[in-house]
Amino acid sequence: MKEVEKFNHFISVDQDLCIGCSHCVRVCPTEALRVWGGKAILEEAKCVDCGDCVRVCPVMAIGVEHHSINAFSKDDHNMALIPSVFWGQFPADISRNRIINAILALGFKQVVEAEESVEPLSSALNTYVAKRKGQKIISSFCPAIIRLIQTRFPELVSSIALLKSPVELTALHISRKMKKENGRTPAALNIFYISPCAAKAAAIENIKEEIDFSTFGVINMDVFFNAIQQQLNKKETVETNVEEDLLTAKSIGWSLKGGESNHLSGQSLSIDGMKPCVEILENIENDRFKEIDFLELKACDQGCAGGVLTPQNKFLCVESLKKRMENKKESPSELILNNKDFELSEIKEMSVLALDINPAKSLKMLNKTRRMMCYLPGFDCGACGAPSCKALAEDVAKGNAILSHCVFMQRQMEKHHRLSPDHAFNIIESIWGKDRLNKDCNKKGAINDSK
Repeated sequence: MKEVEKFNHFISVDQDLCIGCSHCVRVCPTEALRVWGGKAILEEAKCVDCGDCVRVCPVMAIGVEHHSINAFSKDDHNMALIPSVFWGQFPADISRNRIINAILALGFKQVVEAEESVEPLSSALNTYVAKRKGQKIISSFCPAIIRLIQTRFPELVSSIALLKSPVELTALHISRKMKKENGRTPAALNIFYISPCAAKAAAIENIKEEIDFSTFGVINMDVFFNAIQQQLNKKETVETNVEEDLLTAKSIGWSLKGGESNHLSGQSLSIDGMKPCVEILENIENDRFKEIDFLELKACDQGCAGGVLTPQNKFLCVESLKKRMENKKESPSELILNNKDFELSEIKEMSVLALDINPAKSLKMLNKTRRMMCYLPGFDCGACGAPSCKALAEDVAKGNAILSHCVFMQRQMEKHHRLSPDHAFNIIESIWGKDRLNKDCNKKGAINDSK
């Protein structure tokens, strides 16, 4: 078993803001979070950057890192790489031209739509799936799903389509186009992707060395949206003519649920939301749905419209994009791409859910995990700071926890005089923080809660 490759993550926990509520621990699909010392602790190797923890945090202690809008010089040739869901954040009375002018006013020289490469990519995907009839291909569009499969369903890694995302292909096209038209070397360009989620931000960070820009950065969509709103509210902001909207209906809807599968021949399934995606992958792992040729899995509800960094309602965003798709005509792509450009390098399995990289040690730990599960109640209450009894058993096997972290085991040990009440209380405080069990009428739902 190979060691885990280093992967850059954009999700982080602010320990000063965290209150140790364990909401994040309960929703993580790979059990990458624990509570210790009254704070949420992230095991980065297990994190898939899905952002579910960001959604449920009541105090916004979990955030997504990004580049600052003010981090670049306005004298540079800065490009904004905009996904189609960004336009869906604005009401119908704000035109695309006004939004683009506001983006240019922030210091960007050019606005490029991330889905410009969808038409040729769609053709490549159709060919890819047709050549592998009966093999059950999984879309490579959503980076959170790719990471989920790598970590939790490694035996399905070989089913992922080895095709690049629209963002990668469009960025590659921009690089070639600028060099061809202006003689400008790609290294003189700065491009910033406006990301709707943490997973795409992390994906950009991990591929940016493959595309030759001086900066290939990421700006969170919610932050970017607020900056655009401020520009739109300025009286001096004027609307001038900008480049024509050339995206096809297929390109506009590609990142939404069904955006890929609706344009493929054969049997397809389109699933959105992390929990349903996990359920369908478990079924595929058990060799069900044999008749399916293609699986479109998107970690966010409604696809990228429901990304954790999208500021507006996902359903309104979808409706807005559907209106934009109306009366759109198919047009030939002008992208400078060849067949090799679509090919994605090998996607490797991750061993992060194995108990040890040494197979013999891992088997020994697995046996210990099963022995520990004989004692644990199986309630999955999370009072131990882990998301489930099995997760606690694994932590014990790895030497990161002890069986008495379980409050029910504490009662058993007290009953048989193997643990004192004071020691049990100290264990609880080591997990949830000192004085955490003291009376507090200001906490959420209590009598003095002001919210």
